[in-house]
Amino acid sequence: MTPEPELEEGVEIGTCERCGDTEVRIYLENKRCEDCDGRFYPCSICKEEQFDEDTCRHIFRGDDCEWKGSGAWIDPSLKTPLFRLFDLMPTGFAVDLRVAILSGKFYTFLVAPLIGDGASLSVYGMPERDGRWVETWWGNFLIEIGQGEHSREVADAYHWLASLYQKKTLEANQATVEWIDEYLSAQKEERT
Repeated sequence: MTPEPELEEGVEIGTCERCGDTEVRIYLENKRCEDCDGRFYPCSICKEEQFDEDTCRHIFRGDDCEWKGSGAWIDPSLKTPLFRLFDLMPTGFAVDLRVAILSGKFYTFLVAPLIGDGASLSVYGMPERDGRWVETWWGNFLIEIGQGEHSREVADAYHWLASLYQKKTLEANQATVEWIDEYLSAQKEERT
């Protein structure tokens, strides 16, 4: 009979509370097996762990499979897809987005059918244009780009913007405003 392998501290053989597998190595602190434990990520905004198949709005897996978002890691490489999104959007979007974020009222809200077209994306906190509210007007452009040929190259920008939420994501809001300022400065230099 072969001896049982020695388990490191904080691990035991048992049943995973997430997947139900029995006779597996589980962590004592959360009663999850190694496979399930690797699928959770803590959100610094919600102050709780998020399961990778059902996360809060503040975290997402980027195109490099790393956790990102206002509740995870403020990844400077997100500027690339964000700047590309600004290039694809109508003139004034980056400026209006900056105003919305600084107001503390910015967040997005998507209503979409399970199948087919007909989604509505509201981009809250955006300033009025010509005396009218423009939340869904900007949202329509975002949806059009998100369903078009450039969708993959700006996907992380969408997720990043969706991860921002009013005054609850202050650090990420500040980083985004700095990125917008950098983008606008570069645009100004190109014009001169």
